[in-house]
Amino acid sequence: MVMKSIFLDNNSTTMVDDEVIEAMLECQKKKFANPASQHEYGRVARRELENARDSVSECLGLGPKDLCLFTSGGSEANNLAVFGRFPRKLRHQGFNLVVSAIEHPSILAAVDALNSDGIDVRRVYPKSNGSIAPTDVLREIDEQTRLVCCMSGNNETGVIQPVGEIASICAEKNIPFHVDTVQSIGKLEFDFVSSNFLTATVAPHKFHGPTGIGALLIRDPESRKFPTLEPQIFGGFQQGGYRPGTESIPLAVGFAKSLELAVNNLDEKSSRVGQLRDQFETAILEGIPGTFVNGDRINRLPHTTNISFLGIERQQFVLAADMQKLAVSTGSACSSGSSQPSHVLEAMGSEKPFVESAIRFGFSFQLTVHEIEESVRRISLICNNLRRSK
Repeated sequence: MVMKSIFLDNNSTTMVDDEVIEAMLECQKKKFANPASQHEYGRVARRELENARDSVSECLGLGPKDLCLFTSGGSEANNLAVFGRFPRKLRHQGFNLVVSAIEHPSILAAVDALNSDGIDVRRVYPKSNGSIAPTDVLREIDEQTRLVCCMSGNNETGVIQPVGEIASICAEKNIPFHVDTVQSIGKLEFDFVSSNFLTATVAPHKFHGPTGIGALLIRDPESRKFPTLEPQIFGGFQQGGYRPGTESIPLAVGFAKSLELAVNNLDEKSSRVGQLRDQFETAILEGIPGTFVNGDRINRLPHTTNISFLGIERQQFVLAADMQKLAVSTGSACSSGSSQPSHVLEAMGSEKPFVESAIRFGFSFQLTVHEIEESVRRISLICNNLRRSK
């Protein structure tokens, strides 16, 4: 009997929904033109693009003057949000930014680059449960702070961050606040208008949409309350010049369709995913000795768990899991080629044995109870084999 593959790496990406594929294929066949072209083909493509943008904006609760900029993905959107606040002429004038130490690599690498250009980077470390304290963020802010960054839900532990409180602090101090919502959109309710976020990042491949597209949401840039974001790509007029380049109509349509599906019956789907995650987690903790969940087990995203298998090296576990047709990871897919341990768990102050044996599991509503049970069986076998071989 052929062993069935089971995908437990839904934090890295998700399987594209069939309805999304159909919508994209139909668009690619009939509305393929450059939306900047003035002929009829171009006008049709432009209408399709703007309809997709309007749909995304409506699903995410944007106001009439807020912007939804399509990008190549979450990493580009995060880079634009960070670098766009620090034009080169301002980089050696004593400014600083405040960032959580558990951000995605696309944020942390960007702030490191700014640091090498003269910007003072102030990192806020989480408590041992993986949560950032708003008071710690407030402590780092001063009159020279030009940006604060904190993700809404951590991509490795799933711990939900108090971004509403942090955003309120920033609003009172008149400081731009950027939030990476990549892991939480499609799992938690989201309304851009009711938040104090100035910018937010979204990526549809995390909720069964296409890769190769993301979005940066921008609070009413016409208000002039904050300096305009400086573009990081040059050479065109598209999207108000903030992010020039020919937009992909099929990807935008896929984005809109996947988001529409994600927010439909959101509570029901999130509840189901959380139940699958809890069933898996309980079976692992009760059935396999030396296992430990990293991070807050209550205040977290429903699709994520991070478990240490003490005494088992994380890379060995991933390779053994792959042999058992189980797709799992050690952390962010954007750093999976590195053998470096999790910066998130290290920032939480986790001891080395827990960091070195940590595996991230990401769940989807598409999984079945049988697949969860079978995953636990295979993981138990993996642990027994690896521990016996020592």
